[in-house]
Amino acid sequence: MKDIVLKVARWYRTFYLSGKPSPLITHLVLTNICNYNCSFCYLDPEEENYTLPLNKFEELIKELKSLGTYYLYLSGGEPLLVKDIGRYLSLTKDAIPYLHIVTNGSFLDQAMADLLNRCGVDEVSLSLDAMEKTHNLYRKNEQAFSSVMAGIANLKRFAPRVKITCTTVIAPWNIEDQGSLSKLCDSLGVAQRYQAIQEYPMVIQRQGGESLLTREFVGKLKEFIKELPRKKVDHYLRLQLEYFFSLTEGGELKHPIFHDPCLLPYFYVNILGSGEVSPCYGVKSRLYPGTGYIDTPKEFNIFKDSLSNILESKPYQKMAYQLKGCSECERYFASCYIRPRLSFPLGNWIRYRLRAFR
Repeated sequence: MKDIVLKVARWYRTFYLSGKPSPLITHLVLTNICNYNCSFCYLDPEEENYTLPLNKFEELIKELKSLGTYYLYLSGGEPLLVKDIGRYLSLTKDAIPYLHIVTNGSFLDQAMADLLNRCGVDEVSLSLDAMEKTHNLYRKNEQAFSSVMAGIANLKRFAPRVKITCTTVIAPWNIEDQGSLSKLCDSLGVAQRYQAIQEYPMVIQRQGGESLLTREFVGKLKEFIKELPRKKVDHYLRLQLEYFFSLTEGGELKHPIFHDPCLLPYFYVNILGSGEVSPCYGVKSRLYPGTGYIDTPKEFNIFKDSLSNILESKPYQKMAYQLKGCSECERYFASCYIRPRLSFPLGNWIRYRLRAFR
């Protein structure tokens, strides 16, 4: 606790005295290679495969430590596919206090669970969207559901210190399963984190060019949230109602998170295994065309310059300032960017929790 307080205090000093970005939270997309081909995935299938090499990863982790990073969120692709993943994880835990890894669960056998435990991983998120038939259908893998169940069992037995979270994408195609899935997670003794389906242009294209969001879906989501135990309904889940309602009915987004200046670029950094650095993945125009960026500027790449120099550069600071007024979250409600804004800086945590939800 003392460590996080000191790091947060350092962030406030950096931000309020200099107004410069400082990555208290880092999201690293270690690889875009995956053994699944999920129907709703936003990764560009035409993008060249990448995995951040171990030597470059080691350099990056040392920098993140010096910059004061407290929380590292490691994702993909499928990060457990990466060769020598144990070395990556050990290097991280030697430098970063909290390590969170997200996986589809297909490689979580006994040996992997033991490895994660020995490396000191703090949290593992497993993708679990629905009950078996639906989960397998949209993950396009007949073993997807059983792999998650086996992975949970292995983590509980061989990695007892690791927090287990099931991450669920809520969408029209799985809303009917959510009540049963919630009860299943409770019976397994694991936490559950919800995120909204994002219909990026490439996702809609995969769906045949039509949005799947309907009034009926929003109504069912509302009923599901109403029936959930209060402790399982976080701010982000409640905000999904307002978000989906605005998409289906043209309703106004009233919560201040949609209108307040976005400070995410000042305490969060997104890094891809290709070396690209950005305040959030949304600056890539194929996903968030309204940001005004054609793509992540080429100079923001850790293979060309150090992360510290990138964050200190005038072009990066200019982008962070411009993105204060970015309104793309009104269209693409990404959990990894909304949740940090809901709880940090601390002023947001206080104000947003005092706000009444309809």
